[in-house]
Amino acid sequence: MTSREGHAAIDDGSLVAGGRYRIDEEIAKGAMCLVYRATDVATGRAVALKVLGGKYARRDDARPRLFAEQRYSSLFAGHPMIVAALGHGELPEHDSAPYLALEYVDGPTLSGYLRSRGDDTPLRLQLLRDLAGVVSVVHAAGVVHRDIKPRNIMVATVEGSPVPKLTDFGLATRVEG
Repeated sequence: MTSREGHAAIDDGSLVAGGRYRIDEEIAKGAMCLVYRATDVATGRAVALKVLGGKYARRDDARPRLFAEQRYSSLFAGHPMIVAALGHGELPEHDSAPYLALEYVDGPTLSGYLRSRGDDTPLRLQLLRDLAGVVSVVHAAGVVHRDIKPRNIMVATVEGSPVPKLTDFGLATRVEG
């Protein structure tokens, strides 16, 4: 099966990465990657599996960018507002397409969340404060995300409250200073 942008889609129920993950469903499409909700077969944990595909799978600059996301996300392991990177590798079952396993966030992007909430100014201000705090942590570590936008912020619900979670460190860079 082929998805738009020339990505080769992976069928639901397929086992990938040597049987480590079971694909549950495709949840997002980007220019470079398809993202699947998958299950880590060993732990039963839901993960987001980001798979490089289409014309990008063979580009020299695409793999390092995907794996940079793993490297930079790992710097903030355990931070409650940064999507955790769980691992990476290649899918031998799919032309050795590189993948990144990430924490699965059961919630919408920031833009989807805000659309569903209407014009709730106090909520928007709280989310903005939370995001400013997490960006401050990232910058204090000498990292610049370089791609902060509503699509790269997921909103989880924790104990009934919205929690923004920054994701996609693929364009991030370290700065000395």
